[in-house]
Amino acid sequence: MPRRPIVLLLALSLAAGGCANLSGIATEDGPPSDFDVSRPYDPLADARRLAQPLVERGRTPGVIVGIHTADGRRRYFSDGVMSRSTPAAPQPDTVAAVGSITKGWVGALVELMVENGELDWNSTLREMLPPQTVLSDDAASITLRQLATHTSGLPRQPATLETLRLFTGYLFTGEDFYRRLDAGRALDYLEEWEKPKADQDGSRYSNLGYGLLCHVLELRTGQTIDALLQDRLLAPLGMSNTSFGATSVDEGTRMSGHAGDQPKFIRRGKEVADWTMNPFMQGVGGGYSTTEDLLRYAAAHLPLSGTELDLSATLDPAGPSVAWHADPLKEPGVFYQFGVNSGHSAFVGIDVCRGIAVVVLQNSFNWNDEVGRKLMRRIAMAEDARRAPDPTGCRSRESLDTTGQASRPARQ
Repeated sequence: MPRRPIVLLLALSLAAGGCANLSGIATEDGPPSDFDVSRPYDPLADARRLAQPLVERGRTPGVIVGIHTADGRRRYFSDGVMSRSTPAAPQPDTVAAVGSITKGWVGALVELMVENGELDWNSTLREMLPPQTVLSDDAASITLRQLATHTSGLPRQPATLETLRLFTGYLFTGEDFYRRLDAGRALDYLEEWEKPKADQDGSRYSNLGYGLLCHVLELRTGQTIDALLQDRLLAPLGMSNTSFGATSVDEGTRMSGHAGDQPKFIRRGKEVADWTMNPFMQGVGGGYSTTEDLLRYAAAHLPLSGTELDLSATLDPAGPSVAWHADPLKEPGVFYQFGVNSGHSAFVGIDVCRGIAVVVLQNSFNWNDEVGRKLMRRIAMAEDARRAPDPTGCRSRESLDTTGQASRPARQ
């Protein structure tokens, strides 16, 4: 069958299942009606107001919110249950699948390796893959930077009949529709891949691209991507409850996933099986983590955080950033990551200007974040009312050192 009908068929199927729409971030353009800056502000009370209705309306069985503020305090709110069959309440150290938040860890790892001189942002796939690898001209010219910033032009996944068949099955069973996307199939796809002619800057969210990025890292180092991340990122940040794959986590410490907006033809609230990511997809969406650990990860991007690693160079206010998305309200210094996987949803947001980070984990597959960005904005409003924010980290590509002077250059 010619490629164009395959692509059309796949697009129609994904649209029917809801996957044509990327995740959304709920925002408030103006001050919320229940917000009074003249009164003492309690971010946990706001977290409750925003998150509790998700459980009460049946949007998710459980939710955990983590908050990091400029004073270094970390606070948590949780509601609901770990699963329909396990009525225990989730906690800050409860483990959940975080989906594409895993890409953020990979992007940070690449940034660190570039800083160490182990990688070059301008290296191409032709240079990074074995010389016998057959690549189209468009595929061969893709750079490391383009893979890490979702600007290669590669699609979310290969547009093939097999992808269509697996995704259709997922809608009824919840079974991982990326399970057959391995390095061999990805490289086969690149043999004839052509960048879309209408694609000017190549901006296109790509699971395939991040799978290739992980494959390149493994070839370069001889280590698996999960081992690399544990050694160079997770352990230094103290993310001791973060791992890869459901089998790496004790069942008593993790939330079970539940059907939500997806899978389309499974009743909302029904438990769904964990995805078993193959090695190629492990760094794309196979991570499991906790609210506590994700706040450690988020804080490493903020000035004056005191974390072992400085990950701020992944952020580029002029865009595109490494694995981070720009704020939907276009506020400077605000970035987010969002992940969905096997009955789970995860949000991580940071406000570099004010030293704020928010994490929201749900044990239901929901496309939209209804809590994280709203809560970040409310905390920011309270901070601004209490003291004038230092704009240095917002108006330039710099953040602050301990003296308050601009010192940290952005990624070049």
